Amino acid sequence: MKSNQTNSHLKTYQKLLKTTKYLNLATVNLKSKDQIEPQVATMQFVVDKDNNIYFKSFNSSRKKHNLKQNKKIGIDIHNQTTNEYAQIQANTILINNQKQITKIKSFFKEKFPNINLDYLNHKDIEFFQATPYWIRLRKKATFPFEFKIILEK
Repeated sequence: MKSNQTNSHLKTYQKLLKTTKYLNLATVNLKSKDQIEPQVATMQFVVDKDNNIYFKSFNSSRKKHNLKQNKKIGIDIHNQTTNEYAQIQANTILINNQKQITKIKSFFKEKFPNINLDYLNHKDIEFFQATPYWIRLRKKATFPFEFKIILEK
């Protein structure tokens, strides 16, 4: 029974990733030991078959600056129709491989058919991969809420 429950939660999570277009991404600017500035941005995202999350950012953005200092991020993905959501902690890497970037761009074109190609192909856009190490899912949208940790590394 427990494995069926976990499988059900995993399927809900995968559906959430495929059907939701925006996430909230939290990064931290570590100005000094005593001065930490959080930043949250709402942004488009895509996923691959392994449930890695990809997002894009201008190389001059605060996100990019923050990610240079601290590769750990927080992500919130919320489906407003079903009221299901996932809270995610992940490690990020900057994607430099052109073949991989081309593949990620194809994911964006598929999920967002009206995406501005000038924006997607802009020379200052960079792509990041987020690999989750902790995921908590809320599957049930009514009280009492049902939370399930579906990944903890």
